[in-house]
Amino acid sequence: MVAAWISGIPSSLAATGTTAADFNDFMTGYPTAAGYTYVHDGTGRPQYHLDANGDTVGVQMHWSAGERYPVPEEIRVARLSQAVRPYTGGRFYLFPQALPGRPCTR
Repeated sequence: MVAAWISGIPSSLAATGTTAADFNDFMTGYPTAAGYTYVHDGTGRPQYHLDANGDTVGVQMHWSAGERYPVPEEIRVARLSQAVRPYTGGRFYLFPQALPGRPCTR
């Protein structure tokens, strides 16, 4: 597995009464993240944590890197790079789908 902390998620998804399905519906707008799992709170909902800005939440997400353990580092890096994109300041981001069927790459 490879993991990334994904922040900047609307805090409305962490509100009482929302479900795992609500989070999964939101994530359909981020096609490069397909195949994820996440740390859940015991009910199946993501375990949300308030971001430093206080306006959004974050979730620890995982992607399978291969069937063998240990997975070579270059395979782990390649798999994570499929889900998130490098951007300014040495940070990595998930970008939303810009047009139907075409993920944004920048």
